[in-house]
Amino acid sequence: MCNTFSFLVFSNEDLFFVPSVDSHENQIALKGINENGFAVQFARCEYVPTCGKFADLDSYKFRLDEDRTPDWWTEEIQERTISRIRSRIRGMIVSKDQQVLGPGVWILSGNPTIGKLLDGCIIITAESATIQYAGSATIRNAGSATIQNARLAAIQDAGSATIQYAGSATIQYAGSATIQNAGSATIQNAESATIRNAESATIINKQSATIVN
Repeated sequence: MCNTFSFLVFSNEDLFFVPSVDSHENQIALKGINENGFAVQFARCEYVPTCGKFADLDSYKFRLDEDRTPDWWTEEIQERTISRIRSRIRGMIVSKDQQVLGPGVWILSGNPTIGKLLDGCIIITAESATIQYAGSATIRNAGSATIQNARLAAIQDAGSATIQYAGSATIQYAGSATIQNAGSATIQNAESATIRNAESATIINKQSATIVN
């Protein structure tokens, strides 16, 4: 789900959407569809945010990801599909302070303060949020967030975030983040980050990072 939300729409207009699964083929397998067996009429669809603006529903573009338009697909079905997927994504957007975010896929919008991310929590983008305790959550793009304690989180792209204590987190790409205390984190690509107190951290590729012990 790096750039899109993928989902399936059936000819009866049932919508199958698993936000944490971006592959249509994996969704087909989850749904238990045997494409070589009984004919099931469905369409692969995508809803794509412009420039990664996941919280801006008006920036999204709909795409029918098929070689040809199914015979049963109409403009009316497409309009209803867009309305329904927008509603589903709207329910994933968090813009107000929350003490806890539970298991699920979330889009942080603006600068809310999130007290704790529970296990099974996936943050697509954190924007300018403050996350006090990341637990073992997955943060796909930290944006310019402040993460006070990353704990055991998996941070795929730290962006320009400020990470006060990286704990034992795994940071795949540190970007231009400021990591005030790297703890015993594993940083796979430090890029141009500023990393302080990195003595116990594992930094695999330092790039042009500034590392101060």
